[in-house]
Amino acid sequence: MEPKREPSVINPNPFDIDKATVEAVTEPANKDLASLIVLFHQYRKHHWLVHGPQHRDLHQFYEDAYETVNEAYEALAERLTSPGRIPVSIPVAAQRKSRIDHEEEGEFDVRDMIKRDVKATTTVISHLRDTISTAASHEDYATEHLLKDVIVDLEEIADELDDYLHPDSLEA
Repeated sequence: MEPKREPSVINPNPFDIDKATVEAVTEPANKDLASLIVLFHQYRKHHWLVHGPQHRDLHQFYEDAYETVNEAYEALAERLTSPGRIPVSIPVAAQRKSRIDHEEEGEFDVRDMIKRDVKATTTVISHLRDTISTAASHEDYATEHLLKDVIVDLEEIADELDDYLHPDSLEA
């Protein structure tokens, strides 16, 4: 069975956002969505695998972090449908569009996992800033606002992750 509509097709929208704006904003936003999906899976993996003296704190931290990212990518996916686009949704498409790579299988040292998470999170934040600039320049204020809220949440996560790397924290 063929899909009803291909992801590249833009349907008319109730906001009178022109096709050029939809294309300019939703393509990078869809890459941001893919990146958030990959980040979610990485946090989830680390939630499962964390161990050591701060297991309980880190286990809860990662659960809160992946739930926050899940809410962010849900909101962004919904936003992408509003102006008539289809958000990335299947894992292979998310990996292909993501600006961060899926972490390879296996368990890593806890400090290494956290360092990987800081790097992935800051990479996502950097690209979100670019998409926010694109949305603002095309007067897509709803997408701009939504992505600013996502950055606030991700910066809080990155800051907490960085705290775990402090020398007084996990063994260096």
